Amino acid sequence: MLVYIFLLLLYRARFKNFIIQYTPEERRDKAHEIIVRSAHVAKDYLGGRLLLMIILAVFYCVGLSVIGIEQAIFFGVLAAILGIIPFVGNILGAILPISMALINDGTSTALAVVGLFTVVQLIENYLLEPMVVGKKVDLNAFFAIAIVILGEMLWGISGAILAMPVLGIAKIIFDNIKQLEPLGYLIGEDKNESDSGLSKKLVDKIKGIFSN
Repeated sequence: MLVYIFLLLLYRARFKNFIIQYTPEERRDKAHEIIVRSAHVAKDYLGGRLLLMIILAVFYCVGLSVIGIEQAIFFGVLAAILGIIPFVGNILGAILPISMALINDGTSTALAVVGLFTVVQLIENYLLEPMVVGKKVDLNAFFAIAIVILGEMLWGISGAILAMPVLGIAKIIFDNIKQLEPLGYLIGEDKNESDSGLSKKLVDKIKGIFSN
């Protein structure tokens, strides 16, 4: 996969020029706009993944520290970095702290670590990833979750990683083709609706907790 990504980056200008040349002259400005916006999707996706990684690192570091695991910060940051790899990364990140807990503290502490990673993974998969990463590429929560699962089923880990940015690019194309605009609306997050959606309700709830 890395080879394909490298070649795509190497020949990206050629692909861009091909699309522009193939497009009728009266639509070339629109084609150029789609290409530029598509390029921003990859950057926004990486930015969302980085933000998610930081949030996960905080969760893991605090949780492991509370449980009493030695080198909690190291294991927490490592788990957050490995979490970039969908599904498998969380398992790899949990192995070391679980092993450390079994060696130093026993079964009960190891089970606490398992519980921590299970809860954080559920929060990541069904709340943080669609809200943080999905929103960055302008996808609503349902399709942000569904496309990652579908990508993993079809193409494994590579599919899970690439699925969300690919759908984000597809949404840009849908939004700029009249006949496909309903599809873009279906998978996207309407700006007006999102203001009163799940993310705002969650933020308001958290603010309410800390203000009491």
